[in-house]
Amino acid sequence: MINNLKEYKSKGYKGFEIKNGDFSSVWNAALYAELYPDYEALRIEIAKLIHDCTRLKHPKVLDSCCGSGFLSKDLYLDGFDIDFADKNPSFGSSFVSELTGAKIIKASWHEYPDTADFKKEYYDFVMCRGNSFIYSSGGINQEFKANSELATQRYIDSLSGLYSVMKPGATLYLDKYKDSEIPFKCKVGFDLETNKEIVWYCNRKIDEGYREASIGYADESISYFHCCDDLDSDLLFKVAHTVGFKIREINLKYEKNFSVYLLQK
Repeated sequence: MINNLKEYKSKGYKGFEIKNGDFSSVWNAALYAELYPDYEALRIEIAKLIHDCTRLKHPKVLDSCCGSGFLSKDLYLDGFDIDFADKNPSFGSSFVSELTGAKIIKASWHEYPDTADFKKEYYDFVMCRGNSFIYSSGGINQEFKANSELATQRYIDSLSGLYSVMKPGATLYLDKYKDSEIPFKCKVGFDLETNKEIVWYCNRKIDEGYREASIGYADESISYFHCCDDLDSDLLFKVAHTVGFKIREINLKYEKNFSVYLLQK
């Protein structure tokens, strides 16, 4: 039994066409239907933040974990000079095909210094959004084993890779789950073919040193599972300072779900 588990039905509850166990479309729909009902306001807020941090009319921006292109695609269409990167470019192939001249650089953060498509000290502003950085610590499966020492080194290696492509004085936007995160189980919809209900679940297991998240059929074993070492704010500040960043937490009106940090080179 999980203490304080919040169980509820998504405001965007609907049917999905699940093919070959691929829950990625469900993940995106569930994530943004629940977390960003004021999307247009968030978009304006982030655009202003980029300009305030860089004080440049045309800053060079990198979305370092672009995924499905949420937010950064629209910033690109608004005129921002954005490059896209992800360790799994296929996930964003649909959105990037709609953008003239855009491509997704395939690389994990720690690989940036050795990736030919990246120039050193090139970007004015880098985004690491969507609670993505926590997964730099290791495996994404049910066999994952927490290892705080190895995780800390991987966090440092990943931040070092991001640091390498940033100009002196540049800013890294990084968010993650809140240290006060409450475990939840959300019914997000159902599979149109099987009529099975789909559940989105997250739980931070502090005592065991890791956090898990999943999406899958309610009556079956987990179908889409992510697991990562724990990353609280104290550890994030520690690894950021180790790499050489100045770091501070900020409050954004329309980012209510994750803790947001600005790391300056």
